Amino acid sequence: MKKSIRRVLPLAGVLAMGALSMPMAQADISVEDLHGVLERSAEYGFTYYKDIEIDDDGSAEIEGWLAGNAMAKVTFSAQGAVVEERTRGERERKHSMQQSDVRAAVQAAAGEGLTRVDDVQINRKNVIEVEGQTADGKDIDVRVQLGSFDIVKVDKDD
Repeated sequence: MKKSIRRVLPLAGVLAMGALSMPMAQADISVEDLHGVLERSAEYGFTYYKDIEIDDDGSAEIEGWLAGNAMAKVTFSAQGAVVEERTRGERERKHSMQQSDVRAAVQAAAGEGLTRVDDVQINRKNVIEVEGQTADGKDIDVRVQLGSFDIVKVDKDD
């Protein structure tokens, strides 16, 4: 059974999220703007993350756990408003990242040339996959080991 909950972002959070506005054709955000997405999701109540995806319209879809281990999937508009939210009740938290893990993995990926972020997710082997683009617009996929934040694999378009 799915339950829906309604939460309101503080006005300051909504206004700050406005900085993430971007053209409709762009399906990514800068590494710096990802920090704003993480802050807004923390204000909403996320404590652990499974997937952070930036959609074509600039919205951010966050899947993870809220305080108390309720699993949730929330879509924030490019301006920071909650567009859609779903919770699935308490779920065992496996293969998850804290905000500091996301930041460290993205920083490691930035060291490999990542400048824009499309998606950050963790797999069953606790490897964080960061997808995005380099400064010259080429696709890059960097896999980072959770905990050590060592680079496991880098795939770049030529």
